[in-house]
Amino acid sequence: MNIDEMKDYIYYCAKNLYSKFDFSHVDNIHWIGGFDDECNDYCYECCLKEIEENEKAFVDGGWGGAGCNGGHEDSNRCEKCGKALDYSLSKSGVMNETEYFLEQKLDDIDNEIAFELYQIFEDSGYYSINNEEIREIYKLALLIANIMGITIKNRFEIMDI
Repeated sequence: MNIDEMKDYIYYCAKNLYSKFDFSHVDNIHWIGGFDDECNDYCYECCLKEIEENEKAFVDGGWGGAGCNGGHEDSNRCEKCGKALDYSLSKSGVMNETEYFLEQKLDDIDNEIAFELYQIFEDSGYYSINNEEIREIYKLALLIANIMGITIKNRFEIMDI
């Protein structure tokens, strides 16, 4: 399989994860505005609680993607309660998470893991990633496709999802 076909397959796996799993447990990233809060990421409820005692503070953010520090190096959770937050991985974050999941002995995928895998596959398309890195992400995509029972007869099936 050539590099372009590998990229297509990675994209195909992202779309399968998105269509087959429930990501409603994920909240948008929020942080405290109005003063220096060390740029911690929170779910909406925890952010509200954090600002209660500071009149100058307000809830900032409220969208998915990068937090106030840019792309993340790994998955993102609320600083207080641990709830999964929407995030974008940096290029090194994509590779860190790929390596992490390749080292795991996954035999099942739940909604939490599916969201993290989706972020890897989706965000890998945003960066200039070399061929060796693409091969590593592709290995992970093959592993996940196998766990999910996804088979592809030819490259054109990828575009049908």
